[in-house]
Amino acid sequence: MKTLFIILKKSVNICFQTEVSSKELGLNLGSDHKRFDFVVKSGELTYLIETNFYNVGGSKLNEVARAYIKIAQEISRFNGFKFVWITDGQGWLSSKNELKEAYKSVKIYNLSTLHLFAGELKNGR
Repeated sequence: MKTLFIILKKSVNICFQTEVSSKELGLNLGSDHKRFDFVVKSGELTYLIETNFYNVGGSKLNEVARAYIKIAQEISRFNGFKFVWITDGQGWLSSKNELKEAYKSVKIYNLSTLHLFAGELKNGR
């Protein structure tokens, strides 16, 4: 997924950091000390981004969806931060309900909608 950010960097001219902890950002997420795959600053917002790709379904996807719902809810308490999840893969075909539930509280993109995220970054909103 790091390749995706190289593509975004070229198309939107963004700068990003990798593997940034919530502590480094000054975010108190309770007992969780989350390390985000990518952090992007655009305008007034700092995007905290998790990325993954699943070839097969299973309980792991359900756990990840629940965990990211919780993280998104916790991050929403802080001004200037937005949690984004970029995920894709055939594994989600067997876990559509979990993904649908996550869409209610998490900003989710996949490979075919990544251009929408690029637009969001470009506009800084």
